[in-house]
Amino acid sequence: MTQATLAEAMFVTRQTVARLERGDPSVALSTFLLAVFCLQRERELDNFLAPEADELGMMLEMQRQDRRRTVRQKKRDDLDF
Repeated sequence: MTQATLAEAMFVTRQTVARLERGDPSVALSTFLLAVFCLQRERELDNFLAPEADELGMMLEMQRQDRRRTVRQKKRDDLDF
C-alpha cells in the first residue's frame, strides 16, 4: 500500500503517514491507531501493548525493585533494638 493510499483511507495527508513511518513522536496516538486499523493489524495490538513485550520497561522495573529492596534492608539494619 502506498503512503498516498493509506493517507486517503485515514483521511490524513501523505506527509502525516510519512512522519508516522519515520516514528515522529509528534504524530498523535489516534493517528497511529487509525493506521493500525486501516492496515487490519488490530490483532497485533495485544502483543504490542503487553507489558512483558516491553523489554526495556521490564529491565527498568527490575532495577527499581532492586533499589527499593536495598533501601528497605538498609533501614532495617539501622534499627538498634
